[in-house]
Amino acid sequence: MSSLSRARFIGLLLAWVSAAQGQQLDRYLAPIDERRLDDGRQAVAWIRRAAHPIAELAPLAARLAEAEVIGLGEITHGSQEDMALKAQLLRLLVERHGLRLIALEANRAVGLRLQRFIDAGSTETDVAAALRDSGIFSVYRCEALGALLLWLRDWNREHTPAVRLVGIDVQDPGRDAQAAMQALRRLDPARAAALEAPLAELLAERVPHVSVLFPNARRPQWQRWSSAAAALENALRDRPDADEAQEAAWSLRMALQTFEFDVGTAGAPVDLPPEAFSRRDTAMAERLLRARRGNERAALWAHDTHVAANGYDMFSPSAPTVGKVLRERLGADGYLALNFSFRHASFHAHGVAADGSVDLRGAFKVWRITAGPGALGHALASTGLHSFWVDLRELPGERWALAFRQEPWRRLAFGDGVAPEQLAAADVGWPLAWGTDLLVHLDTLTPSRLYGPAQPPATPASNPTTPASTK
Repeated sequence: MSSLSRARFIGLLLAWVSAAQGQQLDRYLAPIDERRLDDGRQAVAWIRRAAHPIAELAPLAARLAEAEVIGLGEITHGSQEDMALKAQLLRLLVERHGLRLIALEANRAVGLRLQRFIDAGSTETDVAAALRDSGIFSVYRCEALGALLLWLRDWNREHTPAVRLVGIDVQDPGRDAQAAMQALRRLDPARAAALEAPLAELLAERVPHVSVLFPNARRPQWQRWSSAAAALENALRDRPDADEAQEAAWSLRMALQTFEFDVGTAGAPVDLPPEAFSRRDTAMAERLLRARRGNERAALWAHDTHVAANGYDMFSPSAPTVGKVLRERLGADGYLALNFSFRHASFHAHGVAADGSVDLRGAFKVWRITAGPGALGHALASTGLHSFWVDLRELPGERWALAFRQEPWRRLAFGDGVAPEQLAAADVGWPLAWGTDLLVHLDTLTPSRLYGPAQPPATPASNPTTPASTK
């Protein structure tokens, strides 16, 4: 694998194509001739026959409900239509198919905060404030997710068992360490005292973001954290009154494993192995499975690249995604993955800094792209259908169908950061055979509707009957 920092990789893998606000940057992509045109024509004809109108979501939900765990992707983190459609599907899955667990691509503490919002006894009404307070990735502080949370809160007030929500990501070692230690201080003060110094940097009031924390750490420091995290997890194990603290300690250990390859890399190019990327996905899959109660039906809300069930095979078949781990653990019928495509897209994302890291401090930009020849969205648009869904499991076993599934399409998947000047290096194909079971094609994506920052309290107006001061 070429030398890429993790932050740059995330920006590239999940943002293969980008365009600056008000400007198309399709020119960063080399043109691709339509390949296997005859096969493509047969596939287009099949899709015309097999496609369902996008308004027919109930049959789509029913097909997804054939699985124990359902992966619902998103082609960008910052577009409205795919997010809103996922939320509609989740409502149908809850109402009609017994879905009771939603696993978010968000950190553990985020899930806890949002669970409080949707609890049956919740009296909260300001969902934007709950999202901000949770610390969820800023690109997810959007109306589509907010509307789903409000609906879940109302559903839980009237129905049992209630729907639960968990955050399964492992990018929050500070809050995880603090939550686990808070419990251990109560349960075993002596053992907690012995871990205060080894974990000191992670127990500080302000712990840097993982993109800063680990590159600026040194190997002995990381080893000290890892040893202390293992001891913390052991100290909390099998304590019946500390379930969430045990999950916090486990998440802390997973964060330290996930970012091991980033340690000490600040200011230097890094040649990261495929394992560096798959550790996070493996941890997220395990966290989802740990959260399930028996055979409870669950849904995964994450990016297309995490949801797809065949791994990061452009790098190594040994680098699994969340979807691939779930498929291996639950079987071919136990997990289904839904992915998206588009013809035109405008979406929110951050830029990428000069060092290749996502510029999380910068404001969101609106980026634009049109799917051209060689892109999956371009091929699907040639059906003449506007927006639709199709079950790829129904493709026949003929040669043209196999070629269609194996074609290395440009999928034009975007993450939280985009770098136009690095586009060519990230222009890799992604066949449908790499873990996409059902596919939604949306003609046009528009930017997600983000909640604004918290507003300061209004200054009380002066009493109009009181004379102004003459001082």
